[in-house]
Amino acid sequence: MSPVVQPILQVSELSVSFRVEDRWLRAVDNVAFSLYPGRTLALVGESGSGKSVTSMAVMGLLPGAKQCRVAGKALLADASGRSGIQAPVASTSGSDKPLSPFGPHGGGPLPVDLLACGEQALRRIRGRRIAMIFQEPLTSLNPLMTVGRQIAEAIETHTEMRGAAAWERAVSLMERVGIVDAARRASDYPHRLSGGMRQRIMIAMALACDPDVLIADEPTTALDVTVQKQILELLKTLQREQGMSMLLITHDISLVAEVADEVAVMYGGRIVETGDVRTTLAKPIHPYTQALLACVPKMGGGKGRLTVISGTVPPLVENPTGCRFEPRCERGAGDVQCRTQTPVLQGFASAQSAACWKA
Repeated sequence: MSPVVQPILQVSELSVSFRVEDRWLRAVDNVAFSLYPGRTLALVGESGSGKSVTSMAVMGLLPGAKQCRVAGKALLADASGRSGIQAPVASTSGSDKPLSPFGPHGGGPLPVDLLACGEQALRRIRGRRIAMIFQEPLTSLNPLMTVGRQIAEAIETHTEMRGAAAWERAVSLMERVGIVDAARRASDYPHRLSGGMRQRIMIAMALACDPDVLIADEPTTALDVTVQKQILELLKTLQREQGMSMLLITHDISLVAEVADEVAVMYGGRIVETGDVRTTLAKPIHPYTQALLACVPKMGGGKGRLTVISGTVPPLVENPTGCRFEPRCERGAGDVQCRTQTPVLQGFASAQSAACWKA
């Protein structure tokens, strides 16, 4: 009997609310997913669905408790079977929470709950165990530092390398992600590089310490089609070489088939369908997934009009009850149950899950 594979990252009951004036508005509502070792999970949905907020919550990069509330769990397992994280001393000011990788009786390593970690512990985990590629590299890179120095800084933060050794490692990483004449380009500032090269720098920074999990948040945004393909191929190659897991966040469902193993479709802050990529894209269950696929332009489609989804993602201030896709859904529009009762994910014989009363 083959051993049961445990998730490297398991998110459950994740909810995120933001304070707007005197109201708390929920942007992410009870989200759950599992990312397995060496696999790619694509989180797909329109802008405003809550994808990036989900990833920022997992990374601990959202504002403080006065502006944002985060609930749930995000358990990061250790890929090597060892925790590798020492429990920090609890702060007397209460600004940091103690983190222990061991059970209450020291019985062995346990997954680290990223949402329960304080900032001190998260700084040791981010970049080393879990890393992130942000949407827009020009605004994510420091304009006052050379790109080589920024990569070297990440290396020095999480490893014993310093000075020339860290710089050589930075140049090596730049060569690895396909930057020509990396030794010279390492001394350039971000504004002197093209969009595709800046994105490669972000990938090099993210991979500097060989993380177990890589979160790629819209890694091909604002890039032309040729460069998009190069970046996606690069990510797949690096993933195979390093055996890392990847959470791909995208609004372009056509990219998912090329990169991902599993897919989770997100709408209005909730996950509405999950499943294996091939099965889900071939036979989608939820009306929203079906609508997204219908919007993908077809080769040889003639001169007909492109398919669109009527309406827009509901704003947070509306906080609708029932199924949030109901106002735009052709299958359940006007149905009392769809309008008043929130659907929950239910399993189907195809190993897919969908949250739809009319599935």
